[in-house]
Amino acid sequence: MKKAFLKLIYFILILCIGIWIGNQGIKMLWGKAESNLKASAIQDKNSNIEELSGNYKSEEGFDITSSEIMFTIQGDIEFTVGKFKKFDINLQINNKLSKSKISVVIDANSIFSDNEKRDNHLKGDDFFNTENYPEITFKSESINLSGISEECYNYISKGKLSMLGTQKDVNVKFNYIGYGKNLNNKDIAIFEGSFILDRTKYGMSEAESVGNKVKINFYTELIKQEGELINE
Repeated sequence: MKKAFLKLIYFILILCIGIWIGNQGIKMLWGKAESNLKASAIQDKNSNIEELSGNYKSEEGFDITSSEIMFTIQGDIEFTVGKFKKFDINLQINNKLSKSKISVVIDANSIFSDNEKRDNHLKGDDFFNTENYPEITFKSESINLSGISEECYNYISKGKLSMLGTQKDVNVKFNYIGYGKNLNNKDIAIFEGSFILDRTKYGMSEAESVGNKVKINFYTELIKQEGELINE
């Protein structure tokens, strides 16, 4: 009886170890995008967003380290974590939120989830169809105080998100973190925020192993542009 019990214990231990190794193998096979942010020092965390004035833009380039747009999708096995490596964020502000504008242009082909096979699938017809729809865009229609919420975001930008030829209303919650100087001694305004969208509402296919809800998180250091405010 004792030997049978010990064999059962050994079997359970081996089974648990096998499941753990299997899950680690799946994670290594699937991969996930990692953050490579190198955040600048904040000079004033208590500054008011309405003290800003002018045009502020994200750093130009591919896979920059001063800003990021990450996404998370819950699947049957684990979360898929990815990011876009190329995008442009533009804030136009003139001391008042009501007169401010935010626009974002994302290069859909820059999607990265640390798995080449999956990235190619994401670029295909079932998902982003980047050949026909190379850009994802957001344009704000209003920026207001959001009020107190569970996620403690102070502001909300309501606007239109365009993807796959479909345009939908989205509410982007964000915080103004403060201002500072980047490594090139340029004035920067720092923001972070998030929003959730249903990818199937934009025409993406349903998939058993991929959830429909996508959470977008972003952090950006916007560089103040020289000259007067430019209204685009």
